[in-house]
Order: sequence, then C-alpha cells, then structure tokens
Amino acid sequence: MLQFMMKSGAYANKNEEAVTVLWITTVIIYLLLMQVAYLINKNLYTWSAVMQAKHLKMLRDREYVLLRAYNRELQFSRLMQEIVEDEEHPGEPTVE
Repeated sequence: MLQFMMKSGAYANKNEEAVTVLWITTVIIYLLLMQVAYLINKNLYTWSAVMQAKHLKMLRDREYVLLRAYNRELQFSRLMQEIVEDEEHPGEPTVE
C-alpha cells in the first residue's frame, strides 16, 4: 500500500509540474503575442507614414516637371515674340 501511495504522489508531482510548465508556456506565448501585436500596430503607423512620404515626393516630382515645362514654354514664347517683333520691324536696330 505504501508503495502505491508513493507512486500516486509521484504521479501527482508530475501532473503539477506539467500544469506549471503549461502555465509558464501560456504566459510566454501571451507575451510574445502582445509583442507581435505591438509590432504590427507600429508597422501600420510606419507604413502609412512611408506611403504619405511617397505620395508627397510624387507630387513634388510632378510639380517640378510642370514648372520645367512652364519655364520652357515661357522661354519659347519670349523667343517667338522677339522673332515676330524682328519680322514686323526689319529695318530698326535692336538694343539689348
């Protein structure tokens, strides 16, 4: 009988150890999941900031292209205006 009680006590000890290991594992997994949730949330904020920066860069690039095109058109129109004025008054000297 004593031998059976000792085996039963050993089984209870192993059972308690298994429950303890399960609790520790559960806590560790919970902490890891919380860390993953935090990193995902942080990444979402970073991703939106990155996308906003890309959008602003795209707008700046378009604005730069439009300004260059406008300046070329302006220079071309001034050049054409000078040519037209020279054709209208061919005998007059031009002063620059």
